Amino acid sequence: MRVLKNVFALMLLGLPMLVFSQKKPKSYIKNIEAKLFYNQDKWKGDNVAGTFSPNIIDTEEISLWNTIIGGGSAKGNSHQTFVTITIETNGSYTDQPQVLRLSSTANKKLLSQQSITVTCYGENESAVCSYCFVINDTGCDPLTLKAELIRGKQVQHTLTKAIDFHCGE
Repeated sequence: MRVLKNVFALMLLGLPMLVFSQKKPKSYIKNIEAKLFYNQDKWKGDNVAGTFSPNIIDTEEISLWNTIIGGGSAKGNSHQTFVTITIETNGSYTDQPQVLRLSSTANKKLLSQQSITVTCYGENESAVCSYCFVINDTGCDPLTLKAELIRGKQVQHTLTKAIDFHCGE
């Protein structure tokens, strides 16, 4: 019986250490948003102008049928998707660079892979930072977006979202 009491006491003492040792990562990917980019007939030399749709991820209210010709819920032709990735940090600072990598696949083939070095921190408090990417040649095939936050050679956090593009007659 005494052995059971000692084991139970050790479990009670060790439980708080286990709970407190599982910290949130210093930085993590909080959200991915994507918008259609409409730029038809808005080229002016090297400048491109255009407008954006509302967020097209995680919504049932938007039809993404034939967006390349302005079909579905599109307000015009769209061949590009504008992606915003939001990172949140718990206030801890690291001087080790982080890389934010966005991979987009369509029909199980890599469409694009883009990476940028990012810094997102706040002193003694959390910080929220957003980074943007453009993916070309989108609008007909379902698209999978995979965002990875990398520190050194290790992936710290991953978030994946899908965009249900389709085309047809």
